[in-house]
Amino acid sequence: MKGFAKLASVAKRALRTTSVSNSLHFLASLASIRGFNGSVSIAMKDRHVMGALGRSHIVVEDGHVVEVVESLIEYCPIFAKTRGIQRIDPDVVKANIEFRIRDFGM
Repeated sequence: MKGFAKLASVAKRALRTTSVSNSLHFLASLASIRGFNGSVSIAMKDRHVMGALGRSHIVVEDGHVVEVVESLIEYCPIFAKTRGIQRIDPDVVKANIEFRIRDFGM
């Protein structure tokens, strides 16, 4: 596959996986690359920012917890009963999120 046929294949794949405006921006960027041969290799860092467990702010990068901000809630009767967590602090939050990643995946 050469030139525009390869670019069209990449375009179809991009349109199926993301919004139209992002796809068009992506394709315009590809077309502007000098010597573009139709193959794309993009290295992206996997980053998730979430709120969980006592309304904590948690950042997970590449499957590892890298940041936990102090939670707004110190005690939750549901977590106390189900997980035995009596006090919610950053270490407990980190351990809980790592457990979830291991058990359920990210």
